[in-house]
Amino acid sequence: MKLSKNGIGFAFCTICQVDICISGGGKHEVDRHLKTAKHKSLLGQVDEQLSISTALVAAASLSPLNKQVMSAEIYFSLFIAEHNLPFLVADHFTHLTKVMFPVSHIAHSYSCARTKTTAIITHALPPSLRNMVNDKYRSEPFSILCDGGNDMTDHKYFTVLVRYWCNRNNQAMTRFLAMPICNIATAQNLFDALSTVFEERNLPWENVIGFASDTANVMVGARNSVLNRIREKQPRVFCLGCLCHLAHLCGAAAALKSLPLSVDVLLIDVFYHFKYSAKR
Repeated sequence: MKLSKNGIGFAFCTICQVDICISGGGKHEVDRHLKTAKHKSLLGQVDEQLSISTALVAAASLSPLNKQVMSAEIYFSLFIAEHNLPFLVADHFTHLTKVMFPVSHIAHSYSCARTKTTAIITHALPPSLRNMVNDKYRSEPFSILCDGGNDMTDHKYFTVLVRYWCNRNNQAMTRFLAMPICNIATAQNLFDALSTVFEERNLPWENVIGFASDTANVMVGARNSVLNRIREKQPRVFCLGCLCHLAHLCGAAAALKSLPLSVDVLLIDVFYHFKYSAKR
């Protein structure tokens, strides 16, 4: 227990992470809370948790079982990230493994709920994946694919992907490189963001063989664009407009010409048609 931010009439339980009103009973209220089933259950979980020092030991000093458990937790975290699943899934899956594989020592020792899953995805995996990507592109040719975000948020992100030929898989692979912030999407600002990524990762412009983006003037215009500035660094870059953007523009133009009215007006009319009438 410790002092609560709500004032002297409350106490804060560090185990349950809740404020307890003690203005009426004082110590009696605290003793009553300590006897509740919720507090005893959470207290037992805290007693079973390992100290942080055990989690920071070198991988070489781990037992074979602990190494297998660590691999399982990393694989599951990658599964969560690849399929864009909520981290809350990890809470249920941790208990589910013990039911699905009751005789497995790995499943019995598996403990990767949402907190650890979040830490693995956000802190443990990015450095190793980033270094692997950087080493690949420092020695082999690759193309960059760029697109600016149009989200209505505090920051606008400039997504940068890379595409290269993988000899091991015998196919072209696309990988995420970076997503710097670029709130004002001028050609110079976008190129500066891209150039900063190259400098931070020590990537040579000489290895860039292709550039793909939407066909906006700010990206591939003939006079003042990101492509012009890239060709100052690497004159032999081949540019290809994004086929997905071109297909979208063609589809949008065809739909607009075939409809008898504007899409914006149609959507607004549909909204107000149902807004004031439940029967409709």
